[in-house]
Amino acid sequence: MRCFIGSILSEADQQKINALRPNLGDELVRWVKPHKYHVTLQFLGDDVKEEDLGEHRCKLAAWRKAFPITCTGMVMSGFPNPQRARVLVSLLHSEGRLDALRPEQPSFLPHITLGYARRKPIAVPDWSANVRITIPAPSLIESSQGQYRTLKSKAR
Repeated sequence: MRCFIGSILSEADQQKINALRPNLGDELVRWVKPHKYHVTLQFLGDDVKEEDLGEHRCKLAAWRKAFPITCTGMVMSGFPNPQRARVLVSLLHSEGRLDALRPEQPSFLPHITLGYARRKPIAVPDWSANVRITIPAPSLIESSQGQYRTLKSKAR
């Protein structure tokens, strides 16, 4: 299964981000619907096995103690890079609190996916916003066919 550790944003924060999102045109970008905005903290992979989730649940339990995290700004970037982006993302300013969660994955950036380039990679515009949002405690989330499902902890 395709899984990640992430935080689903509140509806109010989803609407704030959507209202601030730059208008690049629907012909260039397929925008993510606001109700799907979430912060991806760690992508676990496309082929995660149920038996491997225990290790991730332990990490998740430790991380949850650091939440909620308040962010005061965001900047647009892109993957694989901002000059030739296929995925447009918002990187969050959290005064280092989100960065502290990922020492074993220094190249991974916690982010909110905003949209996908439609035909070819695009250059990400210089865009930032002062916005106050609260990142709630994260969960293990399965992503399947554009739908998200929070994976419950196993009873012991």
